[in-house]
Amino acid sequence: MQKEIILFLKNTDNVYPLQLKDAFRSLHIKLKPFENQPFENRVFLVLDIVSWLESKIENRPIVEIIQEKFRKLVR
Repeated sequence: MQKEIILFLKNTDNVYPLQLKDAFRSLHIKLKPFENQPFENRVFLVLDIVSWLESKIENRPIVEIIQEKFRKLVR
């Protein structure tokens, strides 16, 4: 997971502003599987980058995304 984030950050110099959402989507697709893995899950407790990416992709506040995920867990 860390490698994917570092590669993404290194490559952001080559991304035009209009391509940024597509870059976010690509990173989201790569990181989403790590969200439920036990050893990788700890990172999301500190920095929920998947929720942040979803907020950027959907143009919504990150608070809404996290609240929705919490409501799904509680049900």
